[in-house]
Amino acid sequence: MKKLVLIGIFFFLALGMESALVPLPDETKVIEDTLCFQRDILPIFHSNCAMAKCHDAITHEDGYTLLTYSGVMKGINAGNTSQSKLYRVINQNEMPPDWRLPDSLKTRIRTWIMQGALNNECSNAGCVRTSLTTSKAIRPFVNVNCLGCHSTTTANGGIILETDQQLEEQKDLIACAVMHSDGCKAMPPNNVKVTQCELSQVRVWALGAASLIENQSAHSFQTISTSIVGDKLLINFSDDINSVLSLSIISVQGTSLRTYSLAEINRMESSLSVSLPTLASGVYFVKLKTNKTTFASKFNF
Repeated sequence: MKKLVLIGIFFFLALGMESALVPLPDETKVIEDTLCFQRDILPIFHSNCAMAKCHDAITHEDGYTLLTYSGVMKGINAGNTSQSKLYRVINQNEMPPDWRLPDSLKTRIRTWIMQGALNNECSNAGCVRTSLTTSKAIRPFVNVNCLGCHSTTTANGGIILETDQQLEEQKDLIACAVMHSDGCKAMPPNNVKVTQCELSQVRVWALGAASLIENQSAHSFQTISTSIVGDKLLINFSDDINSVLSLSIISVQGTSLRTYSLAEINRMESSLSVSLPTLASGVYFVKLKTNKTTFASKFNF
């Protein structure tokens, strides 16, 4: 009987010792595809933290400038989230101060830390450029690179990108900014370099698959010059007039204000003209789609 009791006590103690050696859930090895710092992590800090009066190069609040790998690593302990100050304040919703980082991005940062917090880049191998949907292909890109500045709370420039419908409404402006087209403010901020895969995905999503086989720069729309004469918008256009499919006037927030039927487009030898809708003073875009490409231009009214 004593032997059985001793065995039971030993078994109980063994279980207790084993339990004591089991790492906390936060410190368990994360088994996921390897994340890439330059593509998956740095843009989160750029979009949500490295802004004016926070952790940019000028303010560097609390001594943190979160624009580079070395800057981020000042608050990260590789393989240990509990000893990573940046992760703790983000996970506890202490930072960013005015909004809560989505749980999916918190998980991404945690996974990267547990994978060793490497300063790595990803190749474009396996890049998917067909059958792209807003929710599956573009939403993850926007959440990482844009949402920090364009949430309901921040709404920089009056632009909100929280829903897929909002992404669809802002499609042209997103593409124009991400591809660094003439007349658009280059995005993401802080000179973040999106991958060629991401560029091509945004391009296909906004302009269609044909845009990848037209031998055009992945960084820009084809641009056109415009002028205003009276209530007419004149568009210099030397391509085949019969190739025109549609023409739209778009606000700087990306909302389509007027789409013209082909019958409403006046066609001349080397230009097009349309009657402008009623517009307030400000900046607008004209988007001209042909059977080969999409042209875009900014104009002031």
